[in-house]
Amino acid sequence: MKALYEYFKERILLEQDRVATVDLARFQEEGKAEALRLLDKWGGVLVADAVGLGKTYIGLSLLERELLTKRKRGRIPRGLVVCPAQLRDLVWRPRLVEYGIPVVDVLSQEEIGRADFDWKRYRDLDVVVVDESHNFRNPNTNRYRNLMKLLTGGRRKRVILMTATPVNNSLYDFYHQLLLLARGEEHFYRQMGISNLRSYFKAAMEGGLEIFDLLEETTVRRSRADIRRRQDAGEEVVVSGKPVRFPERMLERIDYDLDGTYRGLYHEITSALDRLHLVTYNLAAYAHNKTKASEQDEQRNNALIALMKMLYLKRLESSAAAFEESVKRQALFQSGFLKMLREGKLLDAASYRKLLAIEAGEERAERADEIISALPVVSRKTTICSASRRASIVTLRS
Repeated sequence: MKALYEYFKERILLEQDRVATVDLARFQEEGKAEALRLLDKWGGVLVADAVGLGKTYIGLSLLERELLTKRKRGRIPRGLVVCPAQLRDLVWRPRLVEYGIPVVDVLSQEEIGRADFDWKRYRDLDVVVVDESHNFRNPNTNRYRNLMKLLTGGRRKRVILMTATPVNNSLYDFYHQLLLLARGEEHFYRQMGISNLRSYFKAAMEGGLEIFDLLEETTVRRSRADIRRRQDAGEEVVVSGKPVRFPERMLERIDYDLDGTYRGLYHEITSALDRLHLVTYNLAAYAHNKTKASEQDEQRNNALIALMKMLYLKRLESSAAAFEESVKRQALFQSGFLKMLREGKLLDAASYRKLLAIEAGEERAERADEIISALPVVSRKTTICSASRRASIVTLRS
């Protein structure tokens, strides 16, 4: 107990923040205090409490603290919240007004992902809150690159990332979010003995080390199990004025016969998928003059097509709705490919995704003409005949 006390004493001697108007539960106050410790030490923190534990209120309280307690004569701190579009008007803007937290802009992640996003407008920010930060786990997207420019340009900003799922696909998801806290500097945590952040995560992925020390210096995380233990010990846990109640899990086993239930529909779907040629993913197979390199491309593409068909079955395993959505997306791509082909253009998957981003408003509309004009020109006569013979359309009954 003495050793634990000495290790954690700076974090457990808490007092209610007398300046705060955002009412927090005891465990949230503790999370806020730990987040402030990491902000003061590193200038950034990842708040990763589980779903339903009120990360938004911790973020609001941190914003309030950063903006209202650090005012100086002639200097009013400014903040920014970056969040999914559906949370901008439903959650963040109303809550900022409710708690009287001023000088905070709110941007959607879709806005920040536009190719013409002007990150220079935000050079003089003091603090940036990124809600659902797991959406910034891919460094190859516009939103990630623009956010990194925003964080590294101009005044040095304090960064608060918030997500319940910091890791979705691999540990590198966590690495790319920490790189935002590090403002792109691989040597940012060298005081901890981490000379290079990427090398550190590579060693962790290969099982060569544990990342507990890094987690402790970057992340605030409490699970539902942690809160249950506090409740079991007699503590009343209240979030946004309401007592926290977790539903009891009632587990039961259900055995079913997939084939018997759907009377052969599953095999009908797998057969339909097997008949798909997906020629758009293996154009090398239709080259007039094949080379050794094109034959190798054809083999790789055949393996890719087989993998895609297997992923459709995984989507079906997830839910009928997920499977239907995947089939619709593929049908739209095939239709777009055929439309471009008839116009003498070859549409690839990467260009198609860019066009979709334009439709979603993530890029300026003028970019569509640029993308289409840059597509390779093909011989309409030979290509359409070859592709049309092999293309197949499969209709799946609902």
